[in-house]
Amino acid sequence: YALSVRVGVGAVVASALVGLCAHLLTETYGAPAYCGSFVGMATPAADAELGSVAAAGLVAAGVFVAAKRAFNGFGGKLGTTAFVGCLSVAALGGLTPGAGTVPEPAVATGLVAAAAVAAPVTYLVSVQLDHGPVVASAVVGLAAGLVCPPLFAAGDAVAAVAFCASFAGMATPERIPGPGAMLLAGGTAGVAFVGAAPYFVGFGGKLGTIAFAACLVTAGALSLGRLLAPAESDAVTG
Repeated sequence: YALSVRVGVGAVVASALVGLCAHLLTETYGAPAYCGSFVGMATPAADAELGSVAAAGLVAAGVFVAAKRAFNGFGGKLGTTAFVGCLSVAALGGLTPGAGTVPEPAVATGLVAAAAVAAPVTYLVSVQLDHGPVVASAVVGLAAGLVCPPLFAAGDAVAAVAFCASFAGMATPERIPGPGAMLLAGGTAGVAFVGAAPYFVGFGGKLGTIAFAACLVTAGALSLGRLLAPAESDAVTG
């Protein structure tokens, strides 16, 4: 939060830097530190300040420990954990959602495309280049946060949706098998990002929650496809 708001580097760059540095310092605590950085993505648009962010971080830490064995391998789990922390503080009046609008169709199309690219890129860096999910997501987020804002008119939104999709790209091959499936997960995250633009503005963990939902939808669709494929094959051959 301090890097994002006080120093002024922005939420995406701040979170990516914290995640990358935490992993380089200690791989053991890289994931929980990255989770905490998502809480720190809360902004003054949600009336966030250091005290409320710290409280949300404490709640997220408890949820992280309690949910350690749940939904393993799904991208966005860490962000969802952070979002729960922010929601808990919001319930006590510490955070208030800001207002937002759905992007114009041309911008929305670009955001979905950016997400569809960012997710498989993260997956490739994580799995095929073997750098792990935290480093992969942080590198994609850092690159997007530094390059996109000065390059595009809607650069901040492009950076945010790319970072969002990078969380989907943190999924393991057992959950989202391969770049093709990850392309679908990223595109789904992009569509959800556009649709959720007016809601929970300024809340930390919102992007990860979108990615988590996208991974669940994609995994469910793939499972359904595998179930239907044998039945269709039997119908053709029978």
